[in-house]
Amino acid sequence: MPPPQLHYFACRSRGEPIRLACALAGIEFEEFSVPEEQSNGRRQLAPPPTDPTPRYLSQEAGSLANESAFPFGTCPAWVEQDDAAEPPLRINQSNAILRHIGRRGQLCGSSAAEAAHVDAWLDHCEDVRKAYNDVIYGLDGPPFDESLSNDSPDAAASFAEHTAAVVTSFGPFERRLSDTDTLVGGSLTVADVALFDLFDFHLRLWPEALAPAAFPRLHAHRAAVASQPLIAAYLESGRRWSRVNGNALG
Repeated sequence: MPPPQLHYFACRSRGEPIRLACALAGIEFEEFSVPEEQSNGRRQLAPPPTDPTPRYLSQEAGSLANESAFPFGTCPAWVEQDDAAEPPLRINQSNAILRHIGRRGQLCGSSAAEAAHVDAWLDHCEDVRKAYNDVIYGLDGPPFDESLSNDSPDAAASFAEHTAAVVTSFGPFERRLSDTDTLVGGSLTVADVALFDLFDFHLRLWPEALAPAAFPRLHAHRAAVASQPLIAAYLESGRRWSRVNGNALG
């Protein structure tokens, strides 16, 4: 059977936890990028020339207006073919894909109770990510360009205003990790992968608020996940997009 496919923009954003989970689960996949230009006026910035060359879907196959491919008008999408006689399985919504990979790779805990706790932490990750996206994309509406930077006055003021919320939102993670190395159970789950990505991109904008002195367990968790051999291999592979978001911020 052909390997599964991830369809997403050529940036990290909501695709990155999926890529990390696949690395941890040992799931090989092919990635195809959705064209930056969309008929609804939305535009993502292309990756810099130092990144891998994206393999773009055709305009029709990669159009977010294509309801059969993207029924919610958003990506990512995950496509896998387990049986040549059956139609491909197509999953939309990033957290649904992440949970699917978690089940395939046994990264959802070792019991029904642990799976429920994994879901709870994933939901908190989603709450924190949504607040971050509101800041990032609230500053720069489509069509996106390179005119805004992290150091621009509007961006700096918005990031400063969001600092208290960042500190509060990571508090539950720090408290949970105070007496354990993983969020749920005794091994890494997709919740740990999601937290790794979440903490990683927040550190880029709020390094002082999230300093090791204030969040020692989160920093230890980030280092432990990054050093896991399969994750480390992905991080060092050169396959990771350098652009964090669809615009120039982050």
